[in-house]
Amino acid sequence: MEVLYGALNDVQEASRALFYTRDISVSSAEGGDNEEKLNDLKRRVRVSGLPLKFYKTPAELSSYVMKDLEDQINGDFPKEEDPDPTEVQNNLHEVYAENKRRGYVPRNLLHDEITKRLFGDGHGTGSSVVVVTGASGMGKSSLLANWCLSYTQDCSSNDLVISHFISCSSETCTFESVVGRVMNVIRREFEIVDQLPADSKEMAREFPRWLSMVPPSVRLVMVVDGLHHLDDVDAAQELRWLPETFPTNVKLLTSAATDSVPYNVICKRNWNTLSIPSLTRYEKEQTISQYLNMYGKSFEKEQEERIVCDDKTSVPLFLHVLLEELRLFGVYEQLNKQIAWYLEARDTVTLFDKTLQRLEQDYDASMVRQALSLICVSRRGCSVKELLDIIGVSRVTFTPFLISIREYLTERAGLLTFFHSHMRGAVVSRYGTQTGGPGYTEAASKLAEYFEQGEGNNDKRRKADELPLLLLMCNQMPRLVNALCDLGVFLELYTQTRKYELKHYWLCCQRSINANVGGSLALAVTKYEATKTEAVDTARTIMRVARFLREMLDYREAEKMLRKAITINTKANGEYSSTVGKAYYLLAEVFWNEGKLVEAEPYALKSLAIREKVLGENHLHVAMSCCGIGELLIEKDPPRAKQYLERALQIRLSHFGPDHPLIARCLQDLSLIADNEGDSEKAVQLCTRACEIREKALGPFHPHLATGLETLAATYKLKGEPGKAETLLLRALNINLLIHGEAHPSVESCHRWLQVVYKDLHRDADSLKHQRLADAVKAKLASLNIKTGERVDDS
Repeated sequence: MEVLYGALNDVQEASRALFYTRDISVSSAEGGDNEEKLNDLKRRVRVSGLPLKFYKTPAELSSYVMKDLEDQINGDFPKEEDPDPTEVQNNLHEVYAENKRRGYVPRNLLHDEITKRLFGDGHGTGSSVVVVTGASGMGKSSLLANWCLSYTQDCSSNDLVISHFISCSSETCTFESVVGRVMNVIRREFEIVDQLPADSKEMAREFPRWLSMVPPSVRLVMVVDGLHHLDDVDAAQELRWLPETFPTNVKLLTSAATDSVPYNVICKRNWNTLSIPSLTRYEKEQTISQYLNMYGKSFEKEQEERIVCDDKTSVPLFLHVLLEELRLFGVYEQLNKQIAWYLEARDTVTLFDKTLQRLEQDYDASMVRQALSLICVSRRGCSVKELLDIIGVSRVTFTPFLISIREYLTERAGLLTFFHSHMRGAVVSRYGTQTGGPGYTEAASKLAEYFEQGEGNNDKRRKADELPLLLLMCNQMPRLVNALCDLGVFLELYTQTRKYELKHYWLCCQRSINANVGGSLALAVTKYEATKTEAVDTARTIMRVARFLREMLDYREAEKMLRKAITINTKANGEYSSTVGKAYYLLAEVFWNEGKLVEAEPYALKSLAIREKVLGENHLHVAMSCCGIGELLIEKDPPRAKQYLERALQIRLSHFGPDHPLIARCLQDLSLIADNEGDSEKAVQLCTRACEIREKALGPFHPHLATGLETLAATYKLKGEPGKAETLLLRALNINLLIHGEAHPSVESCHRWLQVVYKDLHRDADSLKHQRLADAVKAKLASLNIKTGERVDDS
C-alpha cells in the first residue's frame, strides 16, 4: 500500500523514488498468494519507468543506495555552491520555530496584545521592548514562533524581522551568537562596510552603535526567545550585553522564565512584561483537536471532556505531553483507564515520571534509566555514539527508544539533552541523579571513565567540557589532577572565557589533596615535549602553561617554563622574534610578582627592545612593555616611570580610544605617580576614571576592577577620607573573595588596608578583626609557598 500511495499511483510526483529488487536468479519464492502479489507489484514497478536496480547481495544493495542518495544530495546541493552561512542560520531557526508551531492553536488575543504593546494603538509609538514571561512550560517559545509567523505575513515591506531562538542549538545559545547574527543581518541588508567585531567584549560595546545604523525608514524587529537558556559565560544572563534603551525604529520582543536571572534583570530595568496566561477551555479543545488530527486520531466526547475539565491541562506543556502519551497508547479498550492514570499526576514533573514508567515498560528498563541518567548528569548532553558505547547496546535496539522520546529531547551540535526542565526534574526524582545522589554517582562515574579512556572519543573540547566537572562533582581529586594535566584539556580550558573555571578546578584540588599544580604541569610538559617535533608549537604551549602558573602564583615553575620557552624560540627563530619578546616580558612579570624588581627590570627592557625592532614603535605590544617598565619604576624613578606610562597611554589611545580597559590600567598607574607627587585631587580623578572604564567594560565582579578600587581607596585614605576608602575596600574584598577564594594575595592586601582604615576611623575591634584575617591569609599563602605582591595583568 505504501508503494502504491507513495509512488505508483502518481509517477510524475514520485520522480525521485528509487526502487531496488533482488535478482531473480538468487531470489527465494514465498509461494501462494504472497508470491503472486509480490510479482504483480514488481511488474508495475518495472513498467512505471521509475529507476529500478537489481542486486544480488546486501552489500551490493548498500552500495547502490549510498551512491543514489549521494547523487540526489549533490544534485540538490552542488559541491561548488557552498551554503551561505546566514541562510544556514536562518533555516536552523525556522526549522526550530516550525517545530514549536506544531499543534499550536493561535492565541489571537495574546498576539494582538504583543503587537499593541510593541507598536502602540495608533496614538503612540509603543514600547521598545516587550518581554513575554511565565513559568517553564507555559508556551512562551510557541507563542513567539507563531506571533513571528503571523507578523511577517502582515507587516510592511519596510519592516526587517530577525527571529533568534536561543535554545535552538549549542551554537545559538551564547550572547555572541545573538548579537553577531543581528549585526550580520544589518551589515548585509544595508551594505555596511564595517567589519564585525571579533572580540566578545567589543561586540557587546558595539551593539548599540550597530543598531543605530538601521535607517530611520526601516523598522527592525528582533524576536529573541529564551533569555533564560543563554549559556551563562561571562555573566551573559545578567544582560549587560543587551542595551537598556533602543533607537525608536528598533523593537525587541523577547521571553524569559519567571524563576531566572534574566527575569530579575528585566524587572530592574522596568521593561514592559506580558505574563502568559493559562489555556482557556476553548484553547484546550482546539489544541486537542488540532494535535490529534495530525495523526488521524480523535477522542470520544467523554474522554475529551475529562481532559478539558482537569485544571492541570491549562498548562500547555502538560497538555501536549499528555496528548503525545495518549496518541502512542495502542489499546483502545483501555484508553479511559490510561487517561485516568495520566491525570493522577500532580504536575508536569510527575506527568513526565509516568512517561518514564511507560518507557520502562515499552523498552529495556535498564537502557532507559542509563541513557536518561547519562544525559542528566552531563554538562552539555550526550551524543548517540557516547550513549551506545557506555550502555553497550546496539543501534538497532536503541533507535526505537530514541524515536519514541524525540518530543522530549533536543539536539545541539550532535548532543542530546532535555528539551524541558520538567523532564530533567522527573529523571532526577526517579533515578536519583541529583548531585551526590546514587544515580548521579553511578552515571557520572561511567561518563567520566568513558572520557578518561578515550574510547571512540578523542574530541578534546568535549573532554574538557565534561570530564573535569564530573570528577569534581564525584570528589575524585587525584583523577581530576590527571585530567587537568592532559595538555589538550588544559589548552581548551585556558582561554579568556574559561580560565577561571580552570583555576577553580585547581584550587579545589589544592584544598582537597594539597595538589602541586606546578609540579604536575611540569611533568605533563616534559611528556608533551617528548611527543612533539614542531619547536614553535611546543614553545607556544609551554608559554601558556607558564602564564597560567604565574596566575596561580607558582613563580618558581613559571620561571623555569619561560626560560625553556626562550631557549626553544631563540634556537628556532633567533633572538629578535615576537615570541621571544613576549617570553622576556612574562619573565619580567614573574620577578615583579616575587618582589624582585631589580631582576625584573632588565628583562622588561629586553622585551621592549625586541618588540620595537620587530613590531615597530607604535605597536600594542610595545605599549605593553612600556607600561610594565613604567610600573617597575614608579617608586624607584617616578619621572622615568611617567615617561614610559604616558607613551603606553598614547599608543593605546591611538588604537582603542578612551574607553578600553588597557587605558584604565595606564590611568591607574599615573594616579599613583600623581599621589607620590602630592597631587591627590589628580590622583583621585585619574583612578576614578580608571574604575569607571573597567566596570563598564568588564562588569562589576572583575578582579581588575577590584585592583582599581583598592588603589582608589588607598588614595582616599592618604587624602584623609577613610570613610570613602572603607566603602571601596569592602567592595574590592568581596570581588576578590568571589573570584580568588580566601587564600590569595589580593585578599590579604584588602584586609591590611581595612585594618589601617578602621584604625583611622577609631573602630579598633574591626581593625583587629581584619588584622587577624590578613594574618590568617598570609599563613595560608606561606603554607602553599605563595609570595605576596602579585601584579595585575590587564594584557
